[in-house]
Amino acid sequence: IGPRPIQGVEQALSEFDAQVRSSMVWEKNDRPQNFDVTNAVGSGLNAFFARDLEQETGQFNAEISKTSATGSTFTFRNNTTYDSNNSPSRALVSDWVTNFEAEFRQPLLQGAGALYNRIAGPFNPFTGVGNPNFDGVVLARINTDISLARFEGEVRDLVAEVENVYWELYFAYRNLETQKAGRDGALQAWKKINAIWAIGGRGGETEKEAQARAQYFFFRSNMEAATTQLYRAENRLRYLMGLAMADGRLIRPSDEPTTAEVHFEWGQIQCEALARSSELRQQKWRIKQRELELVASKNHLLPRLDAFGRYRWHGFGDQLIDSERSGRSPNDPIPPGASFSDVLEGTNAFETLTSGDFQEWQLGLQLSMPLGFRSELAEVRRRELALAKSRAILKEQELEMSHQLGDAVRNLVNHYQQTDTNFNRRVAAEKEVKAVQTAYENGIVTLDLLLDAQRRRADAEIAFYRSLIDYNRGIIQVHQTKGSLLEYNNVYLAEGPWPGKAIFDAIRQARTRDAGHYMNYGYTRPGVVSRGPYLQHDHSAPATGKSLESYESFEPTPAEEVPAQRMGPEDRSPRNAPDLLHQKTRQSRKLKSVRKTSAESPAPKLVSPRGQKSTNQLRSAPRSATTSANRLRPTSTTANRQASWTASKTGKSAVRKLSYQQQIPPSEDESNSHQSIAPRSAAAPGWQRVQRHGASTGLRR
Repeated sequence: IGPRPIQGVEQALSEFDAQVRSSMVWEKNDRPQNFDVTNAVGSGLNAFFARDLEQETGQFNAEISKTSATGSTFTFRNNTTYDSNNSPSRALVSDWVTNFEAEFRQPLLQGAGALYNRIAGPFNPFTGVGNPNFDGVVLARINTDISLARFEGEVRDLVAEVENVYWELYFAYRNLETQKAGRDGALQAWKKINAIWAIGGRGGETEKEAQARAQYFFFRSNMEAATTQLYRAENRLRYLMGLAMADGRLIRPSDEPTTAEVHFEWGQIQCEALARSSELRQQKWRIKQRELELVASKNHLLPRLDAFGRYRWHGFGDQLIDSERSGRSPNDPIPPGASFSDVLEGTNAFETLTSGDFQEWQLGLQLSMPLGFRSELAEVRRRELALAKSRAILKEQELEMSHQLGDAVRNLVNHYQQTDTNFNRRVAAEKEVKAVQTAYENGIVTLDLLLDAQRRRADAEIAFYRSLIDYNRGIIQVHQTKGSLLEYNNVYLAEGPWPGKAIFDAIRQARTRDAGHYMNYGYTRPGVVSRGPYLQHDHSAPATGKSLESYESFEPTPAEEVPAQRMGPEDRSPRNAPDLLHQKTRQSRKLKSVRKTSAESPAPKLVSPRGQKSTNQLRSAPRSATTSANRLRPTSTTANRQASWTASKTGKSAVRKLSYQQQIPPSEDESNSHQSIAPRSAAAPGWQRVQRHGASTGLRR
């Protein structure tokens, strides 16, 4: 069975609509005749035929036909003809002939009955009405029901996806809070170890300080990843809800996931799934289509036998119609001394027609039958195989549906058990952290046990919320599988006219299209696309009205590699160094080759083009979520970091290297700067690296 063209009920019903046809033709003929009127024989024909035929004709036809639900066709037709020629045998030079016909045609075997015509639509090979494909009104309505069931399934899937993304966003918030709590706990431990390490006390060994620092950055990394995951989940929910990607607000779930245990009775939900599933209902409608198509194809095994009849009223006259009746008829007797043309003169065709003197009728049967019915039998067999295939597909879908429902219930039970287990695990992990914290403060256990306990507490809390969200998503999966998700979320579908809100939205959308940008297609050439190279530099070229050619070309400054230098505790500096240094773009002048920096040569200095500010001002500078190639993003989680320059005269570009030195714990303000989950829109202050000889390395803003 090939793909069926989708058509609606109205389109199928249009096959039974009344059809009106009309035509009118006017013609002039002027042609010689093949008659020899000069000989003895032809002289006798001269009274009947003209040597040259000069003729004007006109024909007008109009009819209306209607096909009924049983396959009958009824037609009412009018034919009018005008003829004017120079034939000597004619009584009148011109005459009008008109008639009205009433005709019917009724199939008796093949194509007969309302059942066949509602399934296959009207079809008559004798008159050319319809087509042999099955596209009746019943099949069209089934196509509509299949489309409605498919639409319901798509709405159901959309609601399920929105709810799943909603709970994923809830988990993203919980995950971020957990990672933040772990980071804060690790930060407090690092501060204590760092304070002991700074005075060289017991318990502040280097390896313990490194363990505490690694724990802090472990949780900080997880928190940054959790923030990105939260933004991604929030953006996905915005997309499903049709909202903009960012509008200055952040969506936060207001509902809490349910913790109550939900039980489903297996027999009840299985019967409900088999009856309410949109996929199964679509397949059941397809089976009904195949059954009806088989009934219609068996009808083609009958011979085509039609009964038809026609009744006609004739009219003839010198004129077509007159407002007053002349009282004359072509049947009137010829008066003495007059001719037949005198009788016909002044008559009109419609008066003759309404007199009822000229009537005709016709009745008949028409038969058409192929010998052997080979094509029709093959079509019946094909329909039977299609029906068997559709039933086998339904059986397989029902089996798959029962297994999917069983998996959904099994997953629901498992997620609830996991939620209960992870809750107890979370409580135990919290008690473990408190106990190990007390033991560590009393010097009973080592630091690594405390750090491991903090990590296990974070893992237990994340696992609890993960299983809780999976449990709520399992409830959604059960309702989605058994076809009750829309009712579960108070979403109902109805077939009918548009509501007022839909009409209002359609009008507003139409007005939006009407107010679109006008496109002028009269231009013969496009506008200017580019006005030259774009200057890739920072503050070197002022924004003036000069042309681009007045500025020098700019090239990016390549990076350099410098071996990292190990620094001792005496080289530690305050927390005023940035986390990351970005290269800047330089002007067109070539970077001078400098020799490798020695112990006496000063390191490059970092200055800002906006002037100088204090270290405290630097520490409270606003942070940016994005950086450009000519900006530095200042953060304050590192201590002293040194940078040096190396260069060579081998023709290669100078390469910059940075050595990362010992770090110290950030302050509370700096730590809390990572807690914000709102989108950062403020740009970070720009930092520019310049070569300064004879000065020490520093940061200026």
